[in-house]
Amino acid sequence: NGIATLIEKAKNKVAVYLNTETTLLYWNIGLFLLQELKQKNQIVYGKQILVTLSQDLIEQFGKGFTYTALTRMMKVAELFPEQKIATLSQQLSWSHLIELAHIEDKIRVAQYLTELPSKEWFAKKLHKALEIAKERVK
Repeated sequence: NGIATLIEKAKNKVAVYLNTETTLLYWNIGLFLLQELKQKNQIVYGKQILVTLSQDLIEQFGKGFTYTALTRMMKVAELFPEQKIATLSQQLSWSHLIELAHIEDKIRVAQYLTELPSKEWFAKKLHKALEIAKERVK
């Protein structure tokens, strides 16, 4: 049991490190693209450039660099400054940052403050969170 615990702790550390580094990589790619397009005054042609670039990157590094993925990288880099991304990348996954980047307003938060969901809703959410946590540990 002691060895199994050590292995599980190491796996969790590796997962957190990998998530952090992947998030920072994608953020840096987005920042690089934003800076390059602005510097060369090619924002207007950005879509065409990203289509070509994504095809090259997919060929070289795999399917994680689609046009959509590159535009998401740019959006996250634009919304989250460098001093915050280091902290956020240790606490949130890349998919969480993408979801946050798509929120146009925070009205949803205000709804929760004025109208709380039912106890059943909270119980379902807690149960789902426990299931996800158990799956991640495996």
